[in-house]
Amino acid sequence: MVIGGPILRPLFLIVVPLESHEGGLGDDRPARTQPDGGSPPIPTPTWTFEPGHTEAGFRARHMMVTWVHGLFKDVHGKLRLDWDQPLSATFSGEIDATKLWTGEADRDAHLRSADFFDVDNHPTISFAGGLTERTGDIDFKGQADLTIRGITRQVGLDVA
Repeated sequence: MVIGGPILRPLFLIVVPLESHEGGLGDDRPARTQPDGGSPPIPTPTWTFEPGHTEAGFRARHMMVTWVHGLFKDVHGKLRLDWDQPLSATFSGEIDATKLWTGEADRDAHLRSADFFDVDNHPTISFAGGLTERTGDIDFKGQADLTIRGITRQVGLDVA
């Protein structure tokens, strides 16, 4: 997913679902029923973002000349996706902003400071949203509420 944010544009989120939990996670949406209309209902699959295989990346202009790239490796979240009704998919999660990495320790410290992410006061970045339009076989547009530094903005997504 590609997410634009209020501080850095764009913020990239690469999601690798590793572990599936079939329903039972407190979602109050109606479950799907068997194709023949019988019961029991088939729960919408829920995928857990595996932090070791999921990362959020970003890039930002540096002095209007070049791009700075960075990563957040500690991403936790869930994706509920029914391929029969993909536009009903929802996702949410949190990113540990304290674990920001750009490969340059001084820059990382500056980005963690109150000048940028202010991780002492806002240690997490959160997101929640869903898919809004199918643009290909497995490509979508979506919307998410992205919260950075306690400020939430709705941002557009390109999901592939």
